[in-house]
Amino acid sequence: MREHKEEMQDKSFSFIGKGCVISGKFSLKGTTHLASHLEGELIMEDDSRLTIEPEGSFEGRLQSHDIEIFGKFDGNLISTGTVIIHSCASVSGDLEASHLIVKPGATVNIEGRTLH
Repeated sequence: MREHKEEMQDKSFSFIGKGCVISGKFSLKGTTHLASHLEGELIMEDDSRLTIEPEGSFEGRLQSHDIEIFGKFDGNLISTGTVIIHSCASVSGDLEASHLIVKPGATVNIEGRTLH
């Protein structure tokens, strides 16, 4: 039991579950999964991946390293890593990323720039 507790202390992750509506300014560390609606500003403080799940949505300003979008995004997105927009995603707004991957079937209405 003690070993398991020590293992869990070394791991950093967040899961924002279905049915929540959250607004404000957030700074997070560790792998994060968003399965609810978040609006405002979200800054990932480290190089961890942010995933917007199929039932998740984000509206506002988002800054992260790697981002995977399965749900909805509307706003300003800045990624120092890779943005993957999956076929079930809907993305609109302004996007800056080092790498951008858009899967066939995704709904995309963006003004985009690559960072190099």
